[in-house]
Amino acid sequence: MKRILLFLFFIFTALSTQAGLFDKKSAFLPVDDAFQFSAAKSDNQENVIVKWSIAEGYYLYQEKISVKLNQEETSSFDVPTFSISPEDYNDPYFGLMKIFKKPVQAIFKASQPPLKAEDVIEIAYQGCTEGFCYPPEVKEIKVADLPIVQVTDTEKTSEKSTALSVRAIAAQVILQVLDQGKSLSTLLPEVQSQVKPQDLPLLQEITFGICRVLPRLENIIKKLLDKPLKGKTRIVHCLLLVGLYQLLYMRVPAHAAVDEVVNATKSLKSDSFRGLVNGVLRRFLREQEEILAVVDKHWQTLHPEWFVNKIKKAYPNWREIIEANNQKPPMWLRVNQQQNNTKTYRTLLEEQEIVAFECDNPHALRLAQPLSVSKLPNFEQGAVTVQDLNAQWSALLLEPQNGELILDACAAPGGKTTHILEMAPQAKVIALDVEAHRLKRVEENLSRLNQQATVVCGDATEPEKWLSEIGLSGASFDRILLDAPCSATGVIRRHPDIKWLRQETDIAQLVALQGQILKALWAKLKPNGILLYATCSVLPDENSQQIQHFLAETPDAELMPLPFEQTENTIGIQFLPQENGGDGFYYAKLRKWSA
Repeated sequence: MKRILLFLFFIFTALSTQAGLFDKKSAFLPVDDAFQFSAAKSDNQENVIVKWSIAEGYYLYQEKISVKLNQEETSSFDVPTFSISPEDYNDPYFGLMKIFKKPVQAIFKASQPPLKAEDVIEIAYQGCTEGFCYPPEVKEIKVADLPIVQVTDTEKTSEKSTALSVRAIAAQVILQVLDQGKSLSTLLPEVQSQVKPQDLPLLQEITFGICRVLPRLENIIKKLLDKPLKGKTRIVHCLLLVGLYQLLYMRVPAHAAVDEVVNATKSLKSDSFRGLVNGVLRRFLREQEEILAVVDKHWQTLHPEWFVNKIKKAYPNWREIIEANNQKPPMWLRVNQQQNNTKTYRTLLEEQEIVAFECDNPHALRLAQPLSVSKLPNFEQGAVTVQDLNAQWSALLLEPQNGELILDACAAPGGKTTHILEMAPQAKVIALDVEAHRLKRVEENLSRLNQQATVVCGDATEPEKWLSEIGLSGASFDRILLDAPCSATGVIRRHPDIKWLRQETDIAQLVALQGQILKALWAKLKPNGILLYATCSVLPDENSQQIQHFLAETPDAELMPLPFEQTENTIGIQFLPQENGGDGFYYAKLRKWSA
C-alpha cells in the first residue's frame, strides 16, 4: 500500500509539473524524445504495428503497452507479438516488472478484422528512467491516417513461427529447470508474453510432461547418442527431450513433431545441430519398439532415489503414492457458499454440459475433465475457486468465526485466505507472506471474490516486526492457519518439476524453519486459541514428527481431534495423493491452554 501511495503521489507531482519540466535544460527528455513512437497498419487491415525507439537509460513497461478501439472498454486485439523479449526489473513502484530498454516493435492483430477506416486506435504506453516516471501516454490515431506497411515475410509467417517457437521456448524452460533449479511456476509466467494464448496449453503440456517422465526420456536419449550433450549443447539435449515427449505422449503426427523440433534449432541458434536432432528423432521412430523394450524392462518410479527411499520407509503402500504422483491431477473447485451451495453450483455446471462430482468435502466439486476457468459459470464474480480437495480442508478445520482476528501465515496465492472469508465474512483476516511478488496473487483473488483482508509482506518468524508496521503491536490472534513452507512432495503430480528441484538436504533446513515459525506464531496465539498446522508434504519429518517434537517442547499446546477416521495414537491427519482424489496434505490442530 505504501508503494502504491508513493507512486500515486509521484505521478500527481509529475502531472502537475510536467508543463514546465522541460522548458529549461533538464536531466529528463521530453516523452516523445525518450520514446520515439510510430504506428502503421498492415496492408490486409488486420494488424496494427507499433514501434518505439527508446533512448539510452530509459525503459518501457511491457504491461503498460496496449492497443484498443477507443469505443471499447477492453482490448479489441489479441495478445501482441513483440520483436524482442522483455527484461526482468525490480521496479520501485510496481515491484517485479517486464521492461524494454532497446527498440521494440509490437504487432497487434485485430480480434475481428478487418479494421475500418473510421475506427480510432487508442495506443497506450508508459516508461520511466532513474529518478522519474512519465505519466501514462495515450495516442489516438484514426485508422485511415495510419500508413500502410508491406507485411514482411517474417510478419506473414508470424503465426507459424510462433507455433514453431513453442518448442524452442519449451526447451529453454526445461534447461533452466534442470540446470539452474528454477521452477515452472516461475518460468512459465515469464515467457507467457512470447507465446500466443492458444499455444500456452501446448507449452504447459510439453514442459510439465517432460518433468513428469524425465528419467524415461533421459534413458532413451542415452540409447540414441554416442556422447552426452554438455555445456552449450545442453539446449540441444533439452530440444531432444521436447521431441521425444511429443512422439511418445502427444497426439502430434510423427513427421510434424520431428519437423517442428528440427526447425526449432534455428531459433535457438543451434542450426549446426539440425542434422543431429533430425537423425536422432528419426532413428527413434525406426527403432522405437526395440529401444522401449530395453528402457521399460523394469518398472520405473520416475522419482529421485532419495525420495523413493523416504517414502518406502514411511508407507507400506509407497508404490501407490509413486503411481499417483505420476498421473495428471484432477481439477477441483471450491464452491463459494456465500453465493451458491455445492449442489446448486453443480446444477449450473450441468446446464453448461460440464460434468462434476461431489465428495465428502461439503464445498468441493471434481470436474470430469479440466477446463479453462473462463468456461466456469460466474467465475469472475467469485462463485468458485480452483483449489485442490485436500487443500480445502484448511479453512473447514480452522473453523473461523465472524469478529475474530485470524492470521493466514504463508498465505500466497490466497486460496485459503479467501476460503476463510467465505466462511466468516466479518472476520478480521491478515494474509501474510514473505514474498512480496506472490502477494499480488492474494490481492487479485481477494478482489475477484470482493473480499477484504490486510495483506502483509513479512517474515513469519518475526511476527512482532510486521505487526508493529501495521499498527497491531502486541496483538494476539484468535486463530492461526500456518501453511508452513515445506518440500511440496504432496503436490508432485501438480508440480512435477519438484522432483528435480528438491534435494534431500533441503528437508532438514525446512524442518528447522517450520519449527522456528511454529514457536514464533504460537507466542502470538490467544489462550484457548486455535493453530492449524498444514503442509503439502507427505514426509513425516515435516508433519507428524514435527508436531510430536513441538508438543513435547510446548506445555500449553494440546492436540485436538480431527473429524476423520484415524488409528489410535496418530498425530494429525496425513492425506496421500489419490487418483480422482486430493493431493498429499497434512493437518494438525492445536489448542493453546489458558493460564
